[in-house]
Amino acid sequence: MTNNRGSVWLYSIRDGFITLLPLTFFGVISILLLHFPYQGYQDLMIGLFGSTWVEHL
Repeated sequence: MTNNRGSVWLYSIRDGFITLLPLTFFGVISILLLHFPYQGYQDLMIGLFGSTWVEHL
């Protein structure tokens, strides 16, 4: 009986991590786009959205 309870907890933790993965990926991509270390990219974004584009994110 205790083995089943333990696996229910493990399944719940696994499902929680799986549920949060898309949110985590979205956050990582947002941070990479904001601080992409290529000057050409930064110049492009400034040209498209203006010099204050970082403040809106």
